[in-house]
Amino acid sequence: NTVPYTNEHTGDGNSAVFACLRAIAYAYIEPPLGVYRLDVDGEREPLDDHVILDLFEDPHPELDMWEINWWLSWARHADGNAYLLKVRSGDRIAGNVVELWPVPPNRMRPHTERDSRNFIDWYEMDRADADPERIPVENVIHFKMGVDPCDTRKGISPLKRLVREIASDAEATKFADALLKNFGIPGLVARLPS
Repeated sequence: NTVPYTNEHTGDGNSAVFACLRAIAYAYIEPPLGVYRLDVDGEREPLDDHVILDLFEDPHPELDMWEINWWLSWARHADGNAYLLKVRSGDRIAGNVVELWPVPPNRMRPHTERDSRNFIDWYEMDRADADPERIPVENVIHFKMGVDPCDTRKGISPLKRLVREIASDAEATKFADALLKNFGIPGLVARLPS
């Protein structure tokens, strides 16, 4: 059983936060994707026939690259982490990448074994109908925003520091709405004779 990816955990349910995240996500997808090589003078030379451009053209059975990039920007800014799962043809580790699947940050996390010398040994991905699945590091693209001081394997979003204040604003709005529905009279108010 996994916790659904909801705005209670990220703060993105607040209308002002939502508007800012939306603007950032749309700005993120605006520039076109490309593959470049630096020449001897340090100039970027486009590689218009690079194989990864085919993947960018058709990255997922239902999502296009614009939608995936929009989601990446949203997840990074809301959580500090965004994950793409690589689906490969043939060999599970070395096969060609044929699809990219977004994985919500509350369903995937880096894992390092005790006494391991590796920074990350694998990623754990929660499944609704099974135990967490071990995903090889080679099959995950991990986009981070900064570095979380409590877990340097992960990023941290500024929103995570603001969730308490955002939640307080949301509760104040709910209280005001409830008060207005009751004609401005708070519930359970008793006036005692003096």
